[in-house]
Amino acid sequence: MKNYYEILGLSKNATQEEIKKAYRVYASKFHPDKYPENTKFAEDMMKQINIAFETLSDPLRKKSYDEWLELNSSRETNSDTEEKDNKEDNKENQKENQKENNKKEELKNYSKIISGVVFLIIAILLIIIFQTKGTNNEQVVTKDTSGVNDESIHLEKDCKNNNFESCRKLGLMYFNGEGVRQDKFKAVELYTKACDGGNAIGCSNLGVMYDNGDGVRQDKFKAVELFTKACNGGNAAGCNNLGLRYSTGDGVRQDKFKAVEFFTKACNGGYAKGCINLGVRYQNGDGVRQDKFKAVELYTKACDSGIAGGCSNLGVMYQNGDGVRQDKFKAVELYTKACDGGIAGGCSNLGVMYQNGDGVRQDKFKAFELFTKACDGGNAGGCSNLGVMYSNGEGIRQDKSKALQLFGKACDMKSEDGCKNYVILKNQGIK
Repeated sequence: MKNYYEILGLSKNATQEEIKKAYRVYASKFHPDKYPENTKFAEDMMKQINIAFETLSDPLRKKSYDEWLELNSSRETNSDTEEKDNKEDNKENQKENQKENNKKEELKNYSKIISGVVFLIIAILLIIIFQTKGTNNEQVVTKDTSGVNDESIHLEKDCKNNNFESCRKLGLMYFNGEGVRQDKFKAVELYTKACDGGNAIGCSNLGVMYDNGDGVRQDKFKAVELFTKACNGGNAAGCNNLGLRYSTGDGVRQDKFKAVEFFTKACNGGYAKGCINLGVRYQNGDGVRQDKFKAVELYTKACDSGIAGGCSNLGVMYQNGDGVRQDKFKAVELYTKACDGGIAGGCSNLGVMYQNGDGVRQDKFKAFELFTKACDGGNAGGCSNLGVMYSNGEGIRQDKSKALQLFGKACDMKSEDGCKNYVILKNQGIK
């Protein structure tokens, strides 16, 4: 298992500035939106990255963790020494037992000879019996594949026979290290074969790897080319990824109208995250005429499809009465669904509702819990709100040093409130 330094690609002598920089790089690289076909992998990586950053960015926790690593390392060294001593002690015992074992071995050999003779006689009799019956059944030869993943064996065989869906599935196994040893270069090779064979999902997955420089040299233009091929092949996730690139101008000339076109195609193709992205454009009038009622419709579609991000955005609309009749109880329900689904922003918004007793009975301890979950999930607002609670001693024992740390974390994630509060506490001499 990787330690926290390895997760962030750092040495043990890394400075706080290097830790923050590494966190931003890895948090961006493994953001779930960049892995539409493999969100579980990305969410697991984000959890590891957040835990690693939370520990290493806190000097006290970092010191404790370093001591634990040192202690663990010394234990391994001691165990090696003890093992050598045990080997020396065992030599004498082995000599004493050797004579006794030799006698037992002789008896075993006699027993094996007798068993072999009996087995041979039985085998000859069985052959005579089957020949007499004139059976035409062929013998089934089985191959022992214990310890080998049967699915990967079958997929590899089918892929060699140009079953391109099998190539795509095997590529995903190598990408995740499920049933086979993780090998992202192999994943690229298999996705390439699948894509060249007309497998649209293979093209989309390969595009993600080029986009992130994962197992291959990063090439945003190549990623756009692959997402285009995937979208044209009917892969809705590819259309969504292409929409994102046109929206940001990443690897292609920015064109927000084109982005809306591809988000629409993704949403109509059943890719719920495409509906969310399209809803944001309608909500803000970005590349399309503003229509908040349409945004509510699209967020509802995504939420009903089980996409927590759609529930979170829909909660905002109900909380503010934006494109729908204001209903704060409904907003609480939707934020709860979003938070339970792993959307850190939903947890932060729900925390605000509990903090203010808005649409739910006021509960500052619950708010503290939700802001903590949001911050651990990488949400800047959650960290900033949690910092306010520590700074004011609201729902938790006052700790301005902890508040300063949280405001700093929020500021690193581009939160204006976090940066402002960080400066205020620094000017008060808080360390």
